[in-house]
Amino acid sequence: MDIKRLLLSAALAGTGMALLSSLPVLSLCNLFFCGWIWIGSIFAAWHYDYLGDSEQEEVKSLRTRDGAIVGALSGLIAAVIGGVIYAFMIASLGAENVLSTVSEVLGIDPAAYQQMFADANLESESALTAANLILNLPIYTIIGSVGGSIGALVVARRRELPPQGE
Repeated sequence: MDIKRLLLSAALAGTGMALLSSLPVLSLCNLFFCGWIWIGSIFAAWHYDYLGDSEQEEVKSLRTRDGAIVGALSGLIAAVIGGVIYAFMIASLGAENVLSTVSEVLGIDPAAYQQMFADANLESESALTAANLILNLPIYTIIGSVGGSIGALVVARRRELPPQGE
């Protein structure tokens, strides 16, 4: 496994996943089973394979294991960058404003939603940021790993298909 290609592909996909998951309207895609994480990890596997095609004379098929590794690393990077973005959002808007906005979007009573976080001792900015990071690290890494494996299978399938028009 080429570490340079791995880091480049994971960093590119992870940054894109974090930005798309954090932007207000675009982040709605993550409501559908972490959509940006799936898409980003599949892209990471494709990008890893694409860089390998351009650097090697003999084309080797991307292994599922390599796809899982690049997908997991991109998910890990996305969770960390997303956590930093979330921390800046919490610091600039305040925990109460973020909680009330999220509760309105979800259609939950704002007072009950804030009380739920108060009961769990998560009403401070640092506690919300830590909870976000603790939840997203394993979820993004696991989904990224599975998405990267799917990406590797898609890339392998693409190599087996004959060119169009033949």
